[in-house]
Amino acid sequence: MNNVFLANPRFLLLVLCALLVSSCGTTPQQTPTQEQTSNAPTLPTQSGTLSASQKVEFQHAITEIGKENYKKSIKTLTRLDKKGSYYPVKLNLALVYYKTENFDKAETSLQQALSLNNKDAKLYNLEGLLKLEKHEFKAAEKAFAQAVALNKDYALAYYNLALLYDIYYQNIQQAYKYYLTYLNLIDYKDEQTLNWVEQLKYSLGDG
Repeated sequence: MNNVFLANPRFLLLVLCALLVSSCGTTPQQTPTQEQTSNAPTLPTQSGTLSASQKVEFQHAITEIGKENYKKSIKTLTRLDKKGSYYPVKLNLALVYYKTENFDKAETSLQQALSLNNKDAKLYNLEGLLKLEKHEFKAAEKAFAQAVALNKDYALAYYNLALLYDIYYQNIQQAYKYYLTYLNLIDYKDEQTLNWVEQLKYSLGDG
């Protein structure tokens, strides 16, 4: 992956929670339990709703994402996508294309998802990551900022902003602020980032 952040060991690929049939927490790539997937949303198509078997397919695709079996999930989601325009299918396709470094397809699926729902912070977080792949740092910053504007508790977007200010802009004071927000939102359960923030604190003269 051609990304300026990958040269830095603190870049943990905290991308986004896209397991849309379960609640979004701060831990990415969380495999949904049977209880979570049993509450999958109804999937509308051009002719109504997906059949019961197609809903099971969608749930299976989400589980495969959680297991990092991206090829299987792409195959299933692509098949479902042909049934009609459904936002979670589009978003998850964008995610798995991003994770498999098929950035053009990820961008196409993302834009399709945005046309269906432009109020979801996860979309803008992913947009920011795609902009980073193009080294469009200002556009990435704008996308991450839009994510936190839509969801002030979206920890991963704050983390990505922190990395952007830390590694690319080298604005330690602003990076420190975003790191602290991220850590506060996850109850400081990221020891690596916590240790780094302590080092930043001393560099800012707050130690």
